[in-house]
Amino acid sequence: MPGYLYDRGAVVTTIPLDELMALARIEERAKAADRSPDFSRLIRVGVPSPVTQSAKWSAGRFEFGALVEDDLGAASISALAALAGAMIGGLTSFAAGREARTAKLEALYNEYISLAAGLYADALTHQTDELSKLVPLYALGSRMRLVSARAVTDAAIRIDDAILQTYMAPNRTLQEARQLVKEGEMKDLLIAFSEACREDLAARA
Repeated sequence: MPGYLYDRGAVVTTIPLDELMALARIEERAKAADRSPDFSRLIRVGVPSPVTQSAKWSAGRFEFGALVEDDLGAASISALAALAGAMIGGLTSFAAGREARTAKLEALYNEYISLAAGLYADALTHQTDELSKLVPLYALGSRMRLVSARAVTDAAIRIDDAILQTYMAPNRTLQEARQLVKEGEMKDLLIAFSEACREDLAARA
């Protein structure tokens, strides 16, 4: 699609296409703008606009490119150029929005893994039936259930259960704890969770 629009002159053609596409990458600006009411304008800051290019209607479609202003009124040319810009901006915004959502989901998965690993290490040497320590982990799991694939949430539930059982079991010695961290069930559970997360993120790419 970008190559087609570039060839038709629907976008700025005064710079190479690869340079134009690099300038049109708005992931960082989308993250910074996030929920701003001015999101649409902010993500386009620095993106070249095709407003100086002309257009005409030919054979049932608009042709953009090397026409002089006399072919159409100035107002019509500006309107058509703005339409082309809006079309490109819409495609770019959609892609950037999807990438921003994927980045947030990846951050959520990383946060869960870090918290789960820390709680498991704590559970090995701190037997307790006080479940308040698990509340943040359960909260992350609830957030994942809103947006994640079923394989991810199922893997998270197995990790939650394993940590709970470890907290309720007798304390391990330091040597036992080291061995379990290195080769125990939790390592396999975290690997399974990571693989489910990777597949989920890949499916959204």
